[in-house]
Amino acid sequence: MKKWEGPQLTEKWIGIDTPLPYLNESWNIAVRLLDKGRKLYHSGKGLGAFPDNPKGYPGAWLPVSLGRRAPLVYPWDERDIRHNVLMISYLWAEEEGLMEEFEKNMWIDQILEKGDFITHDGNKNSPYIVHYSMYACAGADIPMYFGVNSERQKHILKNVSNFIKRTFEFFDPENSGLLNIGMGPDWYDRGFWGTHLGEPNHFPSNFDGTSKNIISSMAFAVLTKRYRELAHEINALEYDYFQQVYQHLNNAIEILAWNELTGYYYIQRDNNSARWFHSINGLNEDSRETDIVPYYVANACENHERIKSVGRVINRAIIHDYVFPMPTRYPTYAWYSPSNPNGIDQGEDCGQLGGSWDTPYYHCVQLLNLLGLQKAIQRAVFRRAEVIYRDNDCLESYRLDGTVDHTYFYNRDEYIVSATAHIASIIEGLFGITPAKTGYDEVNIHPNLPLYRRHRHTTHASDWTNRDNKLNIYLGNGGRFELVIHYDEDAEELRLKTNKLNITGHIRLPIDLGSRFHSAMWGDCPVKVQIIKGMDSDFIYLDHKLDGEELKIKLNPHPDKGKGTTPHIIPKNTLK
Repeated sequence: MKKWEGPQLTEKWIGIDTPLPYLNESWNIAVRLLDKGRKLYHSGKGLGAFPDNPKGYPGAWLPVSLGRRAPLVYPWDERDIRHNVLMISYLWAEEEGLMEEFEKNMWIDQILEKGDFITHDGNKNSPYIVHYSMYACAGADIPMYFGVNSERQKHILKNVSNFIKRTFEFFDPENSGLLNIGMGPDWYDRGFWGTHLGEPNHFPSNFDGTSKNIISSMAFAVLTKRYRELAHEINALEYDYFQQVYQHLNNAIEILAWNELTGYYYIQRDNNSARWFHSINGLNEDSRETDIVPYYVANACENHERIKSVGRVINRAIIHDYVFPMPTRYPTYAWYSPSNPNGIDQGEDCGQLGGSWDTPYYHCVQLLNLLGLQKAIQRAVFRRAEVIYRDNDCLESYRLDGTVDHTYFYNRDEYIVSATAHIASIIEGLFGITPAKTGYDEVNIHPNLPLYRRHRHTTHASDWTNRDNKLNIYLGNGGRFELVIHYDEDAEELRLKTNKLNITGHIRLPIDLGSRFHSAMWGDCPVKVQIIKGMDSDFIYLDHKLDGEELKIKLNPHPDKGKGTTPHIIPKNTLK
């Protein structure tokens, strides 16, 4: 096993090429920030709030923030390592020893022999479930994006299973399948974070640490499901345990925590009132949690109708309520769009979106991609790109007027988590690249690009038409991945090409009208495809080995093609 020699700059061939300059530049701003953060962290210098350390800081963690406002409280933080594995997979996969180093940091450095967990601040067995569940979210990505290093498989799988056992011993002594929030000496200060929510930073006076935190159970459901799949593939003894725990969690969540009336999951069972709530002890029951619930249903829920029900909530929050991705009734701040700076018209192109927390942003995009809700993905990613471009920075949150003054409201600048969430959302949401099997043995290619005219009678074609739209990244240990998508409106041809990977690609391409499909060719050979429907779009779907050949989809002309634009009518002339 080769030792990691420290961070390198992201290679120049990695990146995107789209028709939107602000989107391209938002990617560049985020990547430059990550490169800067990795270098400073590893050298131990220039991290502001944390004292300089000439020897550097151990491990492959990312710092929280590099700017003037609270740049670094701890060398690493459970909340803010959520996207580390994704960044290693997509940007730095060929840094020798990097993934092995992070794997060691996660499952060996922080987990003791009996499964006890050492938190970011050095506490053993924190009294708050949040540390465990946010840590579980980051750890769950390792098997999906990389598998587990063969030299450490037994050790890591043992540590993961011990970690899960100890968590349930501390936070679910009655074996209900749902985890307690937990309470320690500073519960009032830590409780807000302990629920992963964007609601007010306090609890009511009747807060009880033994209340059940449903979303923490959801995080562990994803963790156990992914390690169950890994254990099955490598025929590990831990498979039976992971399967048992996943089924236990899934049954508890799906049987106890689903509200048929609202079509959404509860997030808390409060012991004081013996009631279930959609918010923190009923602070606002119109609210819906938009971080871990979308993460769970996108990755671990097996009930497709419930997945779609949660997706409708997120879609409505973005398209109709403009409050993404905070809990949907807490639009405490807003994103800004240069194309609609005032958000006056409140129409479909309104640029105002409440909220901006980063992990919910990514988790909601994950779910929207799964369901084929393209418009919501596009709006979320484009609006985030606009504010990053506007501020020339990745911030912790965004105001409609662009305010970043710390005296006005709390907001970290040069915020690493904002950068990682945005890059991941472009890759997995806009271009739709996700692992379909452990370690990218198979890949999903589900682009959600706006290739077609929004309405057939509009004057101009989409900016994404008649050009090569490109994404160049790594796929973990699978090597380089180069994707080109091109829609030729004149020839009515949709093309997709990747480099030669020799793995199966599950391809889902958007089409504005399913009946327009005519034929498909892979290289020189005809191929069969399916026309499927997402929740707001039609798609062309096929599975094929990515052998370097080009997929060509021939389309029939749109029934309204060539009918011209909507005539301009002067109201007074209609009165004659």
